[in-house]
Amino acid sequence: MIRTAGAATGATGTAAPFGERDYVARWLVIAVIAIVAAAGVAACGVAVDLRSAWVTAGPLVLLMMMFRVYRRLGQAWPPARFGSDVCVDAIDSLVQVTVALQIVVVLSYLAARVGSVLPLRDAALARIDAALLGFEWDRAARWVASRPVLSSVLDSAYFSLRLQALVLIIISSIVRTGSRNGELVWLTLVAALLTVLVFVATPAMGKVGHLGPAYGATLTSIRAGTWTRFDYAEAQGIVTFPSFHTAMGLIYVYVAGRLRRWLLVVFVPLNAAMIIAVVPIGGHYLVDALGGAAVAALSVAVVRCGAGGAANPAGT
Repeated sequence: MIRTAGAATGATGTAAPFGERDYVARWLVIAVIAIVAAAGVAACGVAVDLRSAWVTAGPLVLLMMMFRVYRRLGQAWPPARFGSDVCVDAIDSLVQVTVALQIVVVLSYLAARVGSVLPLRDAALARIDAALLGFEWDRAARWVASRPVLSSVLDSAYFSLRLQALVLIIISSIVRTGSRNGELVWLTLVAALLTVLVFVATPAMGKVGHLGPAYGATLTSIRAGTWTRFDYAEAQGIVTFPSFHTAMGLIYVYVAGRLRRWLLVVFVPLNAAMIIAVVPIGGHYLVDALGGAAVAALSVAVVRCGAGGAANPAGT
């Protein structure tokens, strides 16, 4: 059963015993996902560039070495115990989230391959935008592009996804030391998996936003069956519907509010900008954002259900 960080800390901020079991459980789930990804890549006859994998593995090895140093420091010098616990918590969480998302990127490519038997859904998504939402992508994109300052702000917000995760991990490691960011890691993992699963049935090319057309060439290659090599150095997001940026933007606001309410002053406007940016910057249809919102809501429901409905009131 999933145990969230809210249930893992007591009045002193020390983790309850099940916090470690939850951390191990997350690694087991990630390992299963990795096995599925490896089997899928092998079945598709795709070779993985191991040298590019080291681009990710190298920093992770360094982080794990830091983990051991800080843990020994806390054990040897009691005054440094809290600081070392915070560092260990943050490093463990960062490594876990990074590994999980690197594996899910491979799954997204496999999802595109499986979904290649289905027609692209771009026309349907565009119709939903126009008919139900009264939205025209090209007009909105041109409007943003004609305003350089706004475009720059949205661009920065869109690419803040990883930085926000790092900041939340650090804050949570301080506020809920010992939980290893259980809630954030579970939510990220569940949201990523749901996004990939939905993408199988809703393949789409999307629009060419400020990110450029490179992802379209990658997706076309995968769907055409000419994808034979996976290179982490060239890996990129290829999912149009639902929007993972939207899902994570809402999840970040949710987690921030449960850590400390005053964090919402920063995370609400920042993620509002990031969600707005998914259309002109990320090349998403507007309905993709609604799909991402649904993924976020379902992810929260799944994680809270797995945690036995335990609620952690937000701090002040």
